[in-house]
Amino acid sequence: MPDLRAVSLPDFPVYDWETQRWSALDYFRQQSNVVIGLSFPPNLQRETARQQLHLAITELLMQAFSSAAEQIRLIRVAGSKLQCVVAAQEVFISVSHESGLSLAAISQKQQPGIDLMAVKAMDDWQDIAGIYFSPQQIAALQQVQDGERATLFAHYWTMMEARFKCAGIAMTEYDDHVQQQMASVLKDAQIYALALPAGYIGTLILRP
Repeated sequence: MPDLRAVSLPDFPVYDWETQRWSALDYFRQQSNVVIGLSFPPNLQRETARQQLHLAITELLMQAFSSAAEQIRLIRVAGSKLQCVVAAQEVFISVSHESGLSLAAISQKQQPGIDLMAVKAMDDWQDIAGIYFSPQQIAALQQVQDGERATLFAHYWTMMEARFKCAGIAMTEYDDHVQQQMASVLKDAQIYALALPAGYIGTLILRP
C-alpha cells in the first residue's frame, strides 16, 4: 500500500445523481464504469440512504441498458457489495455510506472497490491503527502534525477498505499473508482519489 504522503493519486470524478445524471450516463457509456453520489441530511437513517442509492443505481442502469425496472435485480450480498444482473448481463457494484453522503461505483468490467470517510479527529486512532494499519502507516500517523493526522488516517482507512472490497476479501486486522494475497489479486488495479466535497475522503480501486 503506497505511502500517501509521498504518492499523489489521480482523481476520479464523482457525479451527483440529482444534478449530473446525464453526465454520469455519458461517462458510463464511454468508460464502462462510473461513480455516482447522493447527498443527504446528516441525520438521515442509513437504511433510507441505502434505499435511495439503490434507486439511483437502478435508474442509471435502466437508462444505460434501455431496460425496464423489472429487468434489473440488485441483491445485497455483503453490506457494501451489490450483486446485479441487467437483462442477463452482470454489472459489478460497490457502495459506501457516510453521514451526509453515499457513493456507488458501477462497472461492467470487474468488481470495483470504493470507500468513503468523513474527516474528523479520533481520540482512539492509535488503537484502531494498531489493529488495521501497517507499521509504516502507524509510524507516518505518529509523525504528522495533529491537524493533518485525521486526513491521513482517512486516506489510509478508505484505501484499506477499498482494497478489501475490490479483492473480494472480508476485512480483517493487518496480516502480512492477507496483504500478500490482496497484492496478488490487485496487481493490475488502479487506485484513485475521489473528487469529493470538503470534509470527505474517498478511494476508488478499479481492475482492468
